[in-house]
Amino acid sequence: MARRKYLAQNAPVPIANAILPFTGMLKDIISRYTIAPQRSKSKHLLQLRHQITKKATKNGSYAMGAFALIRKDSNNSLPKLSKSILQQFSSQGSPPPITVDDPDYQLYIYPKLITESENLVQLPNGDFCACTGTLLFDRTTGTAALRNFLDSFDPNNFNLNGVYGSFCIILRKNARTFLLIDNLGIYKVYRTNNDLILTSSFLAAAAVTYQRNIETQSIYEYIFQGATYGGRTVFHSIQLVDSGDLYEISPHIRKHRIPHRLTNHPTPPSASDLFEEIISKLENIYQSITGCFGNNIDTAISGGYDSRLTLALLFKQGIKPNIHVYGKSNDADVRIAKAIAHGESFDLSHTDKSKFEQISISEFSRIIEENYQVFDGYPNDGIFNNGADLATRRMRCSNGDLMLNGGGGEIFRNFFYLRNKSYSIKHFLWSFYSRFDPKVCTTEFSEQRYFAQLGRKIRNTLNIDTNILSRYDIELLYPLFRCRYWMGRNNSVNNRLGYALTPFIEHELIASAVAIPLAQKNYGRFEANLINAINPQLAAYPSDYGHDFSGEPPLLRKLKDLSTILRPPMLRKYAYRVKARRNPSCLPYTLTPSYIATVIDRNCPYMRNFIHVDHIRDTEQLNRIFTLEYLFQKTNASFMSSE
Repeated sequence: MARRKYLAQNAPVPIANAILPFTGMLKDIISRYTIAPQRSKSKHLLQLRHQITKKATKNGSYAMGAFALIRKDSNNSLPKLSKSILQQFSSQGSPPPITVDDPDYQLYIYPKLITESENLVQLPNGDFCACTGTLLFDRTTGTAALRNFLDSFDPNNFNLNGVYGSFCIILRKNARTFLLIDNLGIYKVYRTNNDLILTSSFLAAAAVTYQRNIETQSIYEYIFQGATYGGRTVFHSIQLVDSGDLYEISPHIRKHRIPHRLTNHPTPPSASDLFEEIISKLENIYQSITGCFGNNIDTAISGGYDSRLTLALLFKQGIKPNIHVYGKSNDADVRIAKAIAHGESFDLSHTDKSKFEQISISEFSRIIEENYQVFDGYPNDGIFNNGADLATRRMRCSNGDLMLNGGGGEIFRNFFYLRNKSYSIKHFLWSFYSRFDPKVCTTEFSEQRYFAQLGRKIRNTLNIDTNILSRYDIELLYPLFRCRYWMGRNNSVNNRLGYALTPFIEHELIASAVAIPLAQKNYGRFEANLINAINPQLAAYPSDYGHDFSGEPPLLRKLKDLSTILRPPMLRKYAYRVKARRNPSCLPYTLTPSYIATVIDRNCPYMRNFIHVDHIRDTEQLNRIFTLEYLFQKTNASFMSSE
C-alpha cells in the first residue's frame, strides 16, 4: 500500500538516487545532458561517441561483432571484393580484422565496437570457432563457450540444445567449415544471390554486390512495418541466411536442412504443469545469463509487463543490474520506474532524450552518416534523428555490460489482440499488417499484391499450404514472423556494439508459450501471474495499464482490450488510414526540408517512384522513406525492369 501511495503522490526521487553512477568521462557527460539542459547536448553526444569508440578498440582485444566471409571463385575476384569489404567496415568504425585464410574462402573477423573480450578460439591443427553476436552454451560464454561448442559439434547429429542467445557461429573442424545462426534467426546474416559473400553487415553485402536492384515489395514492407519479411531485403540481390540451414563452406555451398520443431503441434500439458514448466525454463535461462555476466547487466524498467518480469528474474538470481528508463519526467513509465526504484532501493538512470538541445545543420550530416553506418543502413526507426539513440546504446554497453532487453515477452500475451478462433491469412493481415494508406502510394503499389506476397511469406514461415491459420499458427507468427524480422534487426545492431540478449524469445520458451490457453494470455493474466509468482513485491507496484500485476485485471482493462479483440478485421484494416488522415504527426526538426536538404536530394529521385512523399503525414514512415533515399543515393541503387 505504501508503494502505491508513493506513486499517487508523485513524490520526487532525489537526483542522486535516480541516476546510475558512472565513472570518469561517462559520469561527467551524462550529468551534463540529464541534469543541466541549458548546456549544449549535441557537442557532448559527439564527444561520447568518439571517446567510447576509442576506448573500446585501444587494446586490440576482440569480442567478435561482425564478420565477412568471401568464397574464392574461379574469376579471381577475391582481391577486389576484399578491398570493398575492408573499406566498408572501416567506414563503420572497425579496426583492422583478424583474417582466416582457407583454400576455399577468406574470413574477416571484426571486434564489437564497444565491448572488449575474446570470441575466437583457434587450435594448433587449424580448427577454429568464432562467434558474432552473443552466445551462451552450457552456462558459459566467450572462449569457454566456443571451446565447448567446437568439442561437441557433430554435423551428422546437429542441434542447438542448451544453446542460448542471438548469434552466428563459424567453425572449422576436421577440415570442414560450417556456418550457422541461432534457432529463431534473430541474428541477421546476409548473403548474396550466389552465396559468394556471407556477412553480418547489410552494407558490406551491398558494397560487394554488382547489381543493387531495388525490391518493390520490401520497400513497402519497410516503410509501413519497419522491417522486411521472409528473408528478403530492399535489394533483390541480398537475402538473409535461413536459421533452418546449416551452411557448409566449400567450393560449392552445401546447405544441410535443420527441421524446425516449432511447426509441430504438441499436446499441451495441464495448465498448472505448463505454468511450472515455463517458470522452470525462465529460471534456467536466467541462471545461464547471470552465471556468465553477474551484475554486469544493463536493463530497463517501465510500466509494462516485460521489463517487470525481467527484473523479477534478475532479482531472483540475486543480481543487481544497472537499470535505466527513458522518457519525460511526467511520463507514466518514468513515474512508475522511479516508484519501483524508490521502493526497492536501487539506483535508476533516467534519460530524457527530449531535453537534448537542437543540433546544428552543420553537425547533421555527420550524425546521419554515423547512424547510417552503425545501424547498418536501414534500422526499424530510420536514421534521421539527433544521435541520442546511438549514444544511449553505447552508454549501456560501455563497461562491457550485457544489454538485456525484455522484447518478446508478448509470447505470454495475446499480442495480435485476436479472438480464440481460426483466421484467414487475409483477415490476419488486415488486422495487424495494414498500417498504410494506399493514397500516399504511386501506381507501383498494389494492395492486393502487397497482401498476397506477405501471405506467401507467412505460409513459407509456417510451412503450410493453406490460407487458413489455426490459433496455434497465429501464436507462432509472433515469434517466427514479427520478432524474427522486426525485433531481430534491432537486436543485431546492439550485438554489433556489445553483448545483447532478448531471452524471452528463446526457442525452448516459445515451444511452451504457444501452448498457453488464450484465456490466460488475454488481459496480460499469464505474464502477470509469472511476475507475481517470482516476485510478489514487484508485482504489487502499479503499471501503465491502470492496475498492478498481483491480481485479476479489473473490468475497465478487460473492456479496453475487448474493444480491439472484438473489432472485425475489416474495421481494423481501415483504422490506421482514418487516424493518419485526421491526425497528422508533428514534424520533428530532423525531418524538416532545411535539414533533409543537407544530406539527400529533397526531391527524392528514388522514393518518389514509390511514394508521394509530400502526402506523408506519419513521421515514422517519413523517417524510413528518407532513410531509404539516403541508402539508395549512397549505394547508387538501380530499378528492376520487372519483379
